Amino acid sequence: MDDSQLKYYFPPDLSKPNNLSVNYDKYISRDLTVDEHIDALLEALICIRDREEQHASCKSTSSISPKDAEGDCKDDNGLTSQPSASPSSALTAKTQPKQRQQQQQSSTTKADFVCYRGILTKIMCTPYARNEPWQLRATLFKGTIYIEEHVSPEKRKDAGGSNERHKLMSYWGYRFETICNISKPVSELRTIKVKKRRRRQDLQADEAHRGNGEGNATRSGGDTLAGAVDTERREKRPRTDLADEAVSGKGDCKHGDSDHGNGGGEDKEGHKDKDDDHGNDDDDYEVIEEVDLNDPELTGRLDGIVDTNLQYCTVARTKLGRNSIIMGAEVDCISEPKRPPPHNPLTNYIELKTSRVISNPRERNSFERHKLLKFWAQSFLPGIPTIIVGFRDDDGNVVTVETFKTMEIPRLVRGKEGAWDTTICINFLDGVFNFLRKIIVVDDPETTYTIRWDAPFKAIEVEFDGKRNKFLTEQFLSRWNRDDPEIKD
Repeated sequence: MDDSQLKYYFPPDLSKPNNLSVNYDKYISRDLTVDEHIDALLEALICIRDREEQHASCKSTSSISPKDAEGDCKDDNGLTSQPSASPSSALTAKTQPKQRQQQQQSSTTKADFVCYRGILTKIMCTPYARNEPWQLRATLFKGTIYIEEHVSPEKRKDAGGSNERHKLMSYWGYRFETICNISKPVSELRTIKVKKRRRRQDLQADEAHRGNGEGNATRSGGDTLAGAVDTERREKRPRTDLADEAVSGKGDCKHGDSDHGNGGGEDKEGHKDKDDDHGNDDDDYEVIEEVDLNDPELTGRLDGIVDTNLQYCTVARTKLGRNSIIMGAEVDCISEPKRPPPHNPLTNYIELKTSRVISNPRERNSFERHKLLKFWAQSFLPGIPTIIVGFRDDDGNVVTVETFKTMEIPRLVRGKEGAWDTTICINFLDGVFNFLRKIIVVDDPETTYTIRWDAPFKAIEVEFDGKRNKFLTEQFLSRWNRDDPEIKD
């Protein structure tokens, strides 16, 4: 497990055609008829525990001989666990009782509930999507309730879409991710130097400085992908206005600006621009380094092949009321390179979505009532702060790209007709968890329960299945039985 499938966001060039049906005939789809259970999530938890043990071993070694440990112990952060283990908690075996050591060793991989994010989204949205059925399967093992989605073989066959149109529209979402993502950080893209007219307010500011006897001041500022920077440092930035808004590690900024291009001076024929009030004074211009939009990394996206077998997933740990939750969540892309702990990469993750263009108030209301609810619920619990939506027409052409801040979405719908309430969603999920903890009481990985929300949609039903439908892997059970013998808090 590593970061090889982690992609970086770079907005699509809307000045070029961006039809989401391109290469549909080459689409490589996961086999949705295969029930993968939560095997990948369990494997990730084993991986996290391995790294915790390695980290604890490194701390123990360094406490004896720092020089001997130097260079051997590294914190490989290919898999994200939030929150990560605190280095100060990794005590040496000599000073820590074995039982206490086992408790701390498993702290980040122990929770009241373990599941994928999609299950949490379904439950949270249920108060406002009462006619959407779902069915889950659960088992209790060493105090933790593991939950997976249960899909019947019949429904699994139709998972990719009940007809060709639905399959195509499902593909559009994956295709949008392809044209928005690159495989390396923006800072590593090829750049070009461009002579660009300075903004009028900057020129006026310089004139004011000179009038005050301050001489030639170095200008600091500019709208760049990495935030406001001193142009003397020649930071990279996009060459054209590619999107309404983009995401960076330091905050939101515009890609390009309104003065980009032939803003003044002479055109290609050598004619003086009528709007150039400052003549050919070199002080009116600056040479900046911008991302070359002809970089193969960017142009290659248009011919990219969608392969849904390739994903990047993170593991996040959070708390809701009295219930601790470990969830697995697919990550579409990130705004900047991941930094090692204690930095939290979740703050730079981005969720990519598509939606039909909004052409009237009724469609706006539907988008805010239904789509934004699911967008918010999906990103809120794992803590993904940014959602970028590509609005497309009925033929799959991307028309506009808009950025939403997860924590600001509730304010967008508050007080409007049919508005949803985040408090109701959160309390409902918390209530369901409290209910399940009272019902699911047989601590045995071979015993399962079925949790069902179905017609007539009046109550959540829990059915005891007995020793059937076991879904925790033998590898996971063996490792947890070895690491976690009966320990009392």
